[in-house]
Amino acid sequence: MSWLQGDFERFRYLSEECLELSREAHDKQGIARSLRGLGRVATIHGDYPGAERLFEEALPFAREAGDKIATAELLNSLGEVARYQGDYGRARALYEQSLAVNREVGNQLSEVSNLVNLGLTALAQGDVLAANSFYKESLRVSPTTGDKQGIIYGLEGMAAVYAAQQELERAARLFGAAKAQREAINLSSQYDDLTPIDRAVSAARIALGEEAFAAAWAQGCEMAVEQAIIFAREGVPDTRKRIGGHDLRYKNRPL
Repeated sequence: MSWLQGDFERFRYLSEECLELSREAHDKQGIARSLRGLGRVATIHGDYPGAERLFEEALPFAREAGDKIATAELLNSLGEVARYQGDYGRARALYEQSLAVNREVGNQLSEVSNLVNLGLTALAQGDVLAANSFYKESLRVSPTTGDKQGIIYGLEGMAAVYAAQQELERAARLFGAAKAQREAINLSSQYDDLTPIDRAVSAARIALGEEAFAAAWAQGCEMAVEQAIIFAREGVPDTRKRIGGHDLRYKNRPL
């Protein structure tokens, strides 16, 4: 509850207390989860080396305890730290490891988180086709779990994919749909790393023009969430685009 309320100092205090009690009880699962909590606080405050040390310390305890959910969470958290520091190759590898564990135990909520993070990483790398695949898969899974936050991230990600493919009106409508859903559940973006998404919004607005962008955005705001998901998943990007000054070619890669 402290985390959801943004009270990170209380969250830190409770995590430290839990860690102390877990160490006294030789509770490896408790140690792993407490260390992850402290690592999350360090991540929020931008202490990425400190966060990485905490997550790395926690990982053996989670594995020894047989806690696959905590193991997957820690791998995902290590992936986030790597992505925040621009080490996209390491981030992608860690997210994929986490995804494999989550699929093994049937943890679909965390699976969506992995897919969204993989999408963000692919966007940051300029790998638009991979991002398309990850985000469409996230939008296939998240509605079955009722994961409204995951749906929002999936819509934003697909909007960025379409913006990169110069399908600007579709992108603007999806950005609007995602924004409306954020407001509907009061989901703040304060602690989200949405740099690739923000860049895509700006690029689409400039390329489409303010008036046309605003009109498409407004249409998206009126879309029901089910309609927005179908709209996001039905388009197929081109297989060859110039991204970041490079001519990228994709062959025999599934959408």
